[in-house]
Amino acid sequence: MNSPAVTRPTLTRKLLLLGALPAIVMFIVLIAFFTSARLQDARQQLSDSSQMFADNLAPVLEYAVVSGNSQALEEVLSKALKQSKADWIEVTNVSGDPIGFVATDSTSIPINPYLRGF
Repeated sequence: MNSPAVTRPTLTRKLLLLGALPAIVMFIVLIAFFTSARLQDARQQLSDSSQMFADNLAPVLEYAVVSGNSQALEEVLSKALKQSKADWIEVTNVSGDPIGFVATDSTSIPINPYLRGF
């Protein structure tokens, strides 16, 4: 009589595990999916807002870049940086050489952008 009582709880545990296992797997899959979807949306929003910021800043910087007035360029970049959530702003010419660069005080840039080519 003791042996059916011993197998009964193990059978119940196996059935419980068998019933809960698909729910656990589905939970993990859904958490992974929604996390990756949210991260993708955040990356896309950051890309869109950064591109819009660059598109709006370009006409303002045109005079300072064309005239070579680095003081006006740094001033406009500093004001733009204060109004944005960006950590740094860099302006490059057509060949990719940096023309202007500003960063927040709390930003730690590991490489000086003006020495990037060396």
